Amino acid sequence: MEILARYFSSIAFMLTSLWVSGQCSFQYISNDTFFQDYIEFIYPEIGADKIQTIGSRFIRSFTDDTTFNAPIFQTFDYCGSILNKVVYQNVDRYKLIHNRIPKSSTYLSEPIGNSAIRLQANEFLLVDKAFDTITNVDNYLIFLKLDEEGKIKHWYTFPVTLDELSLTIKHVLELKDGRILVILWDYLTDNYSFYYFDKNYHLNELRQSVLTRGIRAIKEIGCNEFICTSLKSDSSGFQFYRIDSINQVEWMMSPYRSYGSARDILIKEDKIYIVGSVNFGVVLICNQDGNIIKEYRIDTFPDQRFYSLLLTTNDDIFLSGYITHLNSDKRGEDVAVFHLDSTGKVVEYKLYDFRNSSGTTGYQGFYTDYGGFGIAKANDRGIITFGMSKYYRTRSGGLPHEDALLIKTEPGIISKTKNQFQSEAFKYNLLNNPVDEYMNLTGDTDLIEHFMVYNLNLDEVYSARKWSGPVNVGNLISGIYILKTIDKNNNYHFFKFIKI
Repeated sequence: MEILARYFSSIAFMLTSLWVSGQCSFQYISNDTFFQDYIEFIYPEIGADKIQTIGSRFIRSFTDDTTFNAPIFQTFDYCGSILNKVVYQNVDRYKLIHNRIPKSSTYLSEPIGNSAIRLQANEFLLVDKAFDTITNVDNYLIFLKLDEEGKIKHWYTFPVTLDELSLTIKHVLELKDGRILVILWDYLTDNYSFYYFDKNYHLNELRQSVLTRGIRAIKEIGCNEFICTSLKSDSSGFQFYRIDSINQVEWMMSPYRSYGSARDILIKEDKIYIVGSVNFGVVLICNQDGNIIKEYRIDTFPDQRFYSLLLTTNDDIFLSGYITHLNSDKRGEDVAVFHLDSTGKVVEYKLYDFRNSSGTTGYQGFYTDYGGFGIAKANDRGIITFGMSKYYRTRSGGLPHEDALLIKTEPGIISKTKNQFQSEAFKYNLLNNPVDEYMNLTGDTDLIEHFMVYNLNLDEVYSARKWSGPVNVGNLISGIYILKTIDKNNNYHFFKFIKI
């Protein structure tokens, strides 16, 4: 009995220890008056309790002129500590020219669009403009392939004309046919250039279109067909539309005739989810012809703006954005995360208020936190989002300044019922236990994205991607082990087994 007690105590300790790094929530602010810091994209690392971000850093002089800027890759743990940081100022002879988007002063300082994507596993592609320091010619696009620590694995350049380089990199997408689409935007003429690159980053197609309503968000819905939301924020701002493979608008929907904007798109099977704000927050569920199937209105606060949405396996919706308090409330704007059930009812919401010690916004002394510009699910079933704190520096002439914000909620905010959890937990199971040489699972093993084997000293003794069949563990010494699997939805499952 004493041996069994020690055995189960060891198992309990092992399971607890495997989760301990994910039992945090945090509110991070860069708080650096020398740098203008922005987070523009977030990626929970696959198979690890880490958050990878790509953003930018600007050094400002005592005028409004930008004297230095560069993209930056950072890795955070689940308690908000920075594990590593890589700044991409120069690559060989090329100096990177990173412009936050949009450049137009009529827009809030939000990252509209993207210049980086995650490829397979934990690889990333960052696309930026580049200046040749030898020839003094700034007519290149540069492609950086990064590993999970932000180190450059490969890089490529592509020459463009000076006129084309004056455009802003608006979107980067990996298409269903494997090509990379880079969309450049001229915010003065609303001209969009669609550059299609093959897997070796050779240009194989270029299309140019004038899209007067612009592109705020874009998702591929068919082979080289796209659903877009309008960039404009005006009385017809909440618009979304579909363009075909030659960039012709097939249909455009304007469900509200009031000031607002449609901001994010999510496509699940044959349904299109659109999130944005008018006089209230709104989520629309539409078919592929743009016809509205359901409308969810959120009016918890007088002023709430939603930027991003995430859908759970049971069709609950998580929204991120920010809310504005009443004029007398010094909190100003707060980053917000809302949870809606599958009927559109608000289950709960959380507000995040950052009190920046370096200054406040304007003479009224408000603390202004814009955010919710992206949303992702953490491995511990928490929510990750990001934004920026805007203030006027009290010690440097009162210039406007912005600091990066990163938020992770407590674990388990994305929850399931007991029946749902049990249903998923038993989609696969150990086929043989004890294990002599080969360990095997039965069930839907194609769901597994990553798996690891640990001994009772918390050492990882085996790790691999996918489950391709029986795994040879014959080289392990006899003892008790834990098999940890991570499925396509980032769900963890643990199986104890005995190696004989």
